[in-house]
Amino acid sequence: MEYHQKLRMGCCITGGKCGTLGGFVDLPDGKIGCLTAAHVVLDQNQFHRYIKLGEERKRQLSLDFEQGKKEIHIYQPTPEPGLIPFGRVQAVALDAGNIFSPSVDAAIIQITDEERKPQMEHFPDGNFENVGFTKEDPMLYTSGRILNDVDLHQKGCLVIKFGCTTGIARGSMEWIGESVRPVDISGSYSFPFMIGQLEVKSYNFSAEGDSGALVFLCLGGNIQNLHAVGMIIGGSSTGCQCFITPIKAVFEKLGLVSNRFKVFPYRQLSQQETIPEPLREQFEVTEHLTMVEQNMNRSMNESLIRIEQNMNENMNRRFMTVEQNIFENMNERFMRVEQNMNERLTRAEQNMNENMNLVLTKWKIY
Repeated sequence: MEYHQKLRMGCCITGGKCGTLGGFVDLPDGKIGCLTAAHVVLDQNQFHRYIKLGEERKRQLSLDFEQGKKEIHIYQPTPEPGLIPFGRVQAVALDAGNIFSPSVDAAIIQITDEERKPQMEHFPDGNFENVGFTKEDPMLYTSGRILNDVDLHQKGCLVIKFGCTTGIARGSMEWIGESVRPVDISGSYSFPFMIGQLEVKSYNFSAEGDSGALVFLCLGGNIQNLHAVGMIIGGSSTGCQCFITPIKAVFEKLGLVSNRFKVFPYRQLSQQETIPEPLREQFEVTEHLTMVEQNMNRSMNESLIRIEQNMNENMNRRFMTVEQNIFENMNERFMRVEQNMNERLTRAEQNMNENMNLVLTKWKIY
């Protein structure tokens, strides 16, 4: 569960449970909101109580949310000591639907922390190469376009999603107009049925925690031509099917007048932008200590190199001096030996000559 100083589509958020932040939307008075599933922002008791409310009470509760009279705080990624919520629930849509209108399980979160407002359009880090993206050509959703009408022509088309649990995944549109009966963790039914849902077929396309993630249809099979087609609400126990609420129904039930998501330009994040504000000072201290350590290591290495060079130079000089002294001493000793030998040979030669003269004197031949 990665922290993001600036909120991103597909990141982990926590209200009543952990889920995924869907797309961003414009709210009145210049405010910014984001979408997710209602069962993410509401806890289990709130969820079941809301379903049983009459339409009039639901409208009043929605007004209370909008005016801030009733607040449910949402965190990214999870509630932690020193981490303030990034937003509060602005609106909830829990509608069982009918044969003419899909069931909806969705909510709007108003972003209240100015420091967390998104500034760039990209998803958290993931194995984008697995679905055909690269670092140079990443997964981007900069158009904000949605697919208002999903029909049988889209069956079998390529879809892509990014959820906080399973990350990026691809699948194919399998069924349009599906009716499913979701079961929550306690084993009880949240709705009699979820009507008019979309079904994506792909093993491990989604898992618990991916609720709220947007699913994109790749028009023409082009992974760079993304249109939001729906929002994940759940999946089968086998992990082979994922159920999605059509995005058009989500917009209508939440009262969003725009027909597209709010988008931002893409840019690369700095390392410091990924650090929580409460931990920023600790990060800066750690970064400073790391820099000090690097400088110390660099200075130590330079000092050791200089010491090694000086030692090598001194040793070389001393070896050369010793070698020179030995050579000079040996030469001097060899010269003395040679001189002594020459002197001794000279004296021996002189003695021999004298003895020969003496012999010749004594033994003169007649």
